[in-house]
Amino acid sequence: DPTTLKIAILERRVNFNDEVETDALVEAIEILGINPALVVIDTLSKNSGGLDENSNSEVKAFIGNIDNKVRRRFSTAVLICHHTGHSEAGRARGASALEADTDAAYIIKREPTTRIVTVSRERFKDSADLAPLTYQAEIIDLGDRDEFDQPVTSIALVPADPEMVSARAEGQPRGGQQKTLLRLLRRLAAESESELIWTSGDLAKIGRDAGMPRATARDAAASLTGFYLVATVGGYRLKRAGE
Repeated sequence: DPTTLKIAILERRVNFNDEVETDALVEAIEILGINPALVVIDTLSKNSGGLDENSNSEVKAFIGNIDNKVRRRFSTAVLICHHTGHSEAGRARGASALEADTDAAYIIKREPTTRIVTVSRERFKDSADLAPLTYQAEIIDLGDRDEFDQPVTSIALVPADPEMVSARAEGQPRGGQQKTLLRLLRRLAAESESELIWTSGDLAKIGRDAGMPRATARDAAASLTGFYLVATVGGYRLKRAGE
């Protein structure tokens, strides 16, 4: 029931890289009298001050501050929202310590031109991989109108049938360059004795080596990683039989 669900939203940045500011937030939570079940930090870059995201030592200290002052203080879960890199869409942007020092990592992506959203569940510190979650984004009318007399809407994610998504995944990419790149990947995989993992940069380079213009190779790689490949540790892989 939304009227009884206790949610507190702080619409300003908190520098979790600073102990004094983190202590002030903890004090504010205690004053509210809420023992949070979940603390969401959205996003890391907005709430980390001058943190160097590429520095493992700085990222480790940042996570340690949140762990000691927030997670352990309230025995709560902490969810840090972060972006993937431009060329590394299969992993969090920046230092590897961000994933090494946390308990789980999820990659959330939307299939281009659709409202289908998938959540990968392959990176858990203490358990095996799980199948990805699949959602459909639906527009919700909030029953109100804005100053221009237009309906006020939001988006809610509702569980979707994974078979609906996989049925499309079994098809061939739509663009000719996408098909060419996928064919090259399958050839490389067939010639390799072990499973191959490619970063977005690797995929684009394979396209360029095949004669594609730089922008075309980049776009073809992005299209494949968006749906026809599987995000995994270190990059992307081809779908396995039955996936």
